[in-house]
Amino acid sequence: MRNKKSTILYSTLVILSSILIFYLLISRNTISKIHFIQFESYVAAPEKSQYTIDLVYFVNKFQKDIIEDKNIDKIELKNAEDVLNISNFSIIKGENTNKYSIKTLSLEIDFLFTSIKKVQYVNIYFTDGTKESFKIGQWIFDINSIPIEGNHLSIGDKYPFMSKFFDGCIVSVNNTSQSDIFIKSINIDLPNIKFLDLDKSIEIKKGSSFNTRVIPDGTYNKYNFYFIKPKIVYSIGEVEYTFYPYGIHYGLLNLTEDAIKNEINKTK
Repeated sequence: MRNKKSTILYSTLVILSSILIFYLLISRNTISKIHFIQFESYVAAPEKSQYTIDLVYFVNKFQKDIIEDKNIDKIELKNAEDVLNISNFSIIKGENTNKYSIKTLSLEIDFLFTSIKKVQYVNIYFTDGTKESFKIGQWIFDINSIPIEGNHLSIGDKYPFMSKFFDGCIVSVNNTSQSDIFIKSINIDLPNIKFLDLDKSIEIKKGSSFNTRVIPDGTYNKYNFYFIKPKIVYSIGEVEYTFYPYGIHYGLLNLTEDAIKNEINKTK
């Protein structure tokens, strides 16, 4: 009797194990849906320059990810191919949640000409001749004329690379020149958020620093995902210059399971 029970138990375990293995094999060969974070973004840069932006996305970790180096022929930002050239890309693997793998498609972009481009999709061309378009949110690229040479400002120690949530654009700069500087404007043009203009020019004495938070005008969701690379216009005497700090990611430090589900629902 005991042997019979043991045989039944063993057979049951074998069957369950076979079903699990079969399921895993099927899942590994099933192509996962791709869900990019829907950023609201503003990127200011001078023409003939280069900058790298990161597009974070999620895939089912039990399924196949088609976004792999070996599978990709080229990548374009839809409707901006004439101005924004992607000269290089890489795929960075991040952490895993219970269901999803978090990955980053890192794009090295050449800003070719002066223009303002609005981008909502990234086009990926695969080596098998197919193309997929993925929604990436709302991005504004503000490409300006090459500025007058001037190394008068540097990034201040209060300027972050990332922020947990968004409650205004953080700006921190040092005056490294031998003259007083006047900040005339801090330009940020998010698709759905307007910012309060400076009431007057802000003076930064030589050798001094300036720290502020540019506050949105109106309502916004501070837990959404934003990427902001502002343009700072300043003057020394009668000569006007432009300074382009690096971009700040808002929200990525608060990438909870609920936040991931919310982003996935936006692209279903």
